[in-house]
Amino acid sequence: MSIDTTAVRSFFTLKDFFYALFSALTGVIIGVLWAEWKWKRQYTKENIRLRANLVQAFRFNLDRLTQSIGYMKNPQRVVPNFRLDTPIVNHLLFGGRKLFDDPNLFERFNWQRYQLEHINAKLDYLHTMLAQDPSLSSNVSQCEYSSVLRHMENTQQEVSDLLSEYERLQ
Repeated sequence: MSIDTTAVRSFFTLKDFFYALFSALTGVIIGVLWAEWKWKRQYTKENIRLRANLVQAFRFNLDRLTQSIGYMKNPQRVVPNFRLDTPIVNHLLFGGRKLFDDPNLFERFNWQRYQLEHINAKLDYLHTMLAQDPSLSSNVSQCEYSSVLRHMENTQQEVSDLLSEYERLQ
């Protein structure tokens, strides 16, 4: 049994090789370009979703600040018994740090995140003081109470301004 070399040569020619090579390279180029386009499209969608979630998390905390200020301005001077939702802001802000092309904008959001954390700490401190000695309530309300209320009002205004500016830029 011998192999007919002319049949093998006619089966696969140099011309066929170049067609196969051209087809393979074209397929690779199209595949890479398509994958890159798809990746950029997915990244843009995730970017938009993450930005919307970050704004929503700050807006949620603005509502809680408004609610807390209402409690504290009540004639009975009630200290809110809930914390601001800072874990979600932390997660979205630091998970989406790449969303901020401008480092100054990231720092401004991060500063407001810190202020929300600081308000939580102040509220925790007030609750601890009042739980240890309820008779301190008049002294606490004179020095710490007004400080926390002022901090809440300032942060509420600053976060509101920051979100308005951020949404205007988008």
